[in-house]
Amino acid sequence: MATTYKTNKKLTSKQELFCRFYARDRGLFGNGTQAYAKAYNIDLSQKGKKSIAKASASRLLTYDYILDYINKMLDLGGLNDESVDKELHFLIKQCSNLNVKLGAIREYNSLRKRIIQREEVNLKSEVTLTSVLRELKGKTTDELIRMDQANAEENMKGNSGRHH
Repeated sequence: MATTYKTNKKLTSKQELFCRFYARDRGLFGNGTQAYAKAYNIDLSQKGKKSIAKASASRLLTYDYILDYINKMLDLGGLNDESVDKELHFLIKQCSNLNVKLGAIREYNSLRKRIIQREEVNLKSEVTLTSVLRELKGKTTDELIRMDQANAEENMKGNSGRHH
């Protein structure tokens, strides 16, 4: 699937350099502060220059036309959904490193939302258990037995209705 870019605004030469460093340079990849400093010739060892580069890079990364150009650079470099999906497919299908294979399968299942996190399950169980305990609190043994019998009868009626 081809990606379309909305980049209508012309980048300055330094903005283009920033994007290239940010998206393509091995040593600076994904590091906005370092990419900005290199593109704009800023010496980060000077007092206050690092915070200026960090804030300026952060600001640039909020502009749609900058992000579109970075995405274009990533696509041209082969880092796109299609290539990542192919790599994930390779990792799942390979048989030499089973730990990597298992990690790739977990990642796939997570991306496809096929895994319910333990915290979510525990939270749901705690809510259910809490509400049950709240309902049972203060009941006598006889009341609990009557409640249990009533639930059993209700379940039997519901089950017999489904079969007919």
